[in-house]
Amino acid sequence: MARQLKRVAVRVNPVSRHRKEQIIGLGEDWHFRLDPKDEGQRRKWFTKPALFKDEIAVPGTWQGQGFGDDGTDYIWDFQLHRRTFRATYTGTGWYAKSFSVPEAWRGKRIWLNFGAAYPFAEVYLNGEKIGDHNEPFVPFGFDVTSRLKENGENFCTVRISEKDRVYGLSFNCRGNWSGLYRAVELSATGEVFMDRCWLHPDVDKQKLRCTIQAAGGSRNDELTVAVAVREKGRKPVAKATRTFKTDKELTFDVPVPDPLLWSPENPYLYTVDVVVRRGN
Repeated sequence: MARQLKRVAVRVNPVSRHRKEQIIGLGEDWHFRLDPKDEGQRRKWFTKPALFKDEIAVPGTWQGQGFGDDGTDYIWDFQLHRRTFRATYTGTGWYAKSFSVPEAWRGKRIWLNFGAAYPFAEVYLNGEKIGDHNEPFVPFGFDVTSRLKENGENFCTVRISEKDRVYGLSFNCRGNWSGLYRAVELSATGEVFMDRCWLHPDVDKQKLRCTIQAAGGSRNDELTVAVAVREKGRKPVAKATRTFKTDKELTFDVPVPDPLLWSPENPYLYTVDVVVRRGN
């Protein structure tokens, strides 16, 4: 069940957003507790908000915010023992956050998205584990629509443990650090959503190749994708509309005449709007 809820990779805190995206940031004011005896799962801390007394900022590492002790880490590339961060701690820690969902989001598909976690993250929502993640460089998310309370607060906890620290590779070259080190967000989509969107410019042929894949709904849903290429937010210089089915990958080209190129001297960027609709 948890595996079906998960999406990898997702967009979290991107440089730019489409004006119609519905996002709520869950950063800054989280609560926290170290678990040096690794007893939180057995004692079901994920059901007990009152246990989390300390405050911690997200994004950020807990060692960098002073959670741990005055010990040292082994800096393997220099073969030294040093305290690299404000504190040293190698082990399990828990994040906790309570939040509510806007009434306007009722009937929508809702996602809980994490920019990154390290070393190994297990996510619980309202006392139930919804999934885990062990790829420190990859943002991930979960479809939490059926797990949320429409009225009142929802309680989310994230257990960060040492499992798969080796996947961090050079992340460990200056000492061990851990935590939710990128942003956490809630997002809302329709029942059918854009699962993948690739945009490949071909300067020589003066075109933009678009590959779109949608998910959700039923396989017989007929969808419409509209692409608009704009120069610095102005009127579109190129448009295209296509129809396709859910779960079917669609690839098509949008001609872009006389494209303006990017260079360090003139870092020109286009804006591309891609919108998938079912019905209206």
